[in-house]
Amino acid sequence: GGGGGGGDVDQPPPPTSPRVESVSSSTINDLVSILPLEQQKVKPFTSLLEMLFSTNQVLLTAILKSTQISDADKMGKSLVMIFERAGVALNLMGKAIDNEIDTVESQATVFRGNSLASKMMTQYALLLGRQFLVDTILPCVTLVLEQGRSYEVDPNKIEDGADIGENQEGLLEIAQRF
Repeated sequence: GGGGGGGDVDQPPPPTSPRVESVSSSTINDLVSILPLEQQKVKPFTSLLEMLFSTNQVLLTAILKSTQISDADKMGKSLVMIFERAGVALNLMGKAIDNEIDTVESQATVFRGNSLASKMMTQYALLLGRQFLVDTILPCVTLVLEQGRSYEVDPNKIEDGADIGENQEGLLEIAQRF
């Protein structure tokens, strides 16, 4: 304990919140350019995005703390899409997760409610996962549909004259492609 801050050496540093990486003005201009806005309405949106991406995160923090659950789906989707387009969605997710942990009443209920953070995680997974599913599963589904063959292996449901062994082989073959 004495003066000069010597007693602070044993104290752990305060926890830090992930910062949203700085977003360049050209990225903000790119975001604004995709909006269907008349020219006179561009400046307010540019200013709004600059505040949203500011390093002090005042606007983002206010949004995370004040969004009502009834608006969480729309707000979560909008934030994820904007931040993903700017290339900093993971930073947004970190900030939302920190906010969830800081504001939850019981640690046992973290991410179990309809919080903005859980809605944002769902939207982020959908945003990234949808294309993955299309890229990986669509070719197999297309093949199944184009082949037009039966894969039924339930003896109670198989069509008259169909060969259950042939269907099993086809089902195994297509399952391996998935």
